[in-house]
Amino acid sequence: AVTEYFFRAGGKRIRPVMVLIMARAILAHTEAEKAALNKESTVSTSFDTHTIPTQVQLAQITELIHTASLFHDDIIDVSDTRRGQKTVNSAYGNRVAVLSGDFLLARSAILLAELED
Repeated sequence: AVTEYFFRAGGKRIRPVMVLIMARAILAHTEAEKAALNKESTVSTSFDTHTIPTQVQLAQITELIHTASLFHDDIIDVSDTRRGQKTVNSAYGNRVAVLSGDFLLARSAILLAELED
């Protein structure tokens, strides 16, 4: 309920976009190197090509970590609003906000550990 409340507020979501842009750039660079060495390329470098699943997962994990930091930051700063909406701590209390942020950080750590690359 708390994370749903927070994510409904929207936001820039710039961090996941930056991760995906960098993933595409690295993938394109790697594929260009393979082509230059006449090695078989396994992934198209077209911009329309989707990134590999682990890169998308990394972008999602990045947003989870950032969200957790916002939950904690709003408590430290005693913030009442974020993006025109009540902060988690002002809507649910400091204890719920801390535990929600901690949960997101723990879940992020598990997801990171499960990534293969």
